[in-house]
Amino acid sequence: VFPIRGPKVGGTVLTITGMHLNTASKEDLQIMVGDVPCRVESFGEQITCKLSEYVGDTVPSPHLNVRVRYGKYTTTFTDTAFQFSNNPSVSDHQPRSSFIWSVLFARKYAI
Repeated sequence: VFPIRGPKVGGTVLTITGMHLNTASKEDLQIMVGDVPCRVESFGEQITCKLSEYVGDTVPSPHLNVRVRYGKYTTTFTDTAFQFSNNPSVSDHQPRSSFIWSVLFARKYAI
């Protein structure tokens, strides 16, 4: 499983690699990270899925098992666990303006 951590808000695309992953069909496949669903995006020799939001209180989360379920009766757990971390927070940015911004500002205010 890659990556092994992502933000609590979700949206991380997991890539799951292994052998014989293209068994059954995409519709029969369910992937969960702990109790968090991971919506299958691609299915074949490797599987990609997009994580939903983690609603647990503890961040970073415990290391959560990745469960791959085929149909009703076949469930496999990966050797790699996933961990939800704090959401990114932007505290500053540089530069504060750009050439395009300066040109637009000058036109608007006729500087």
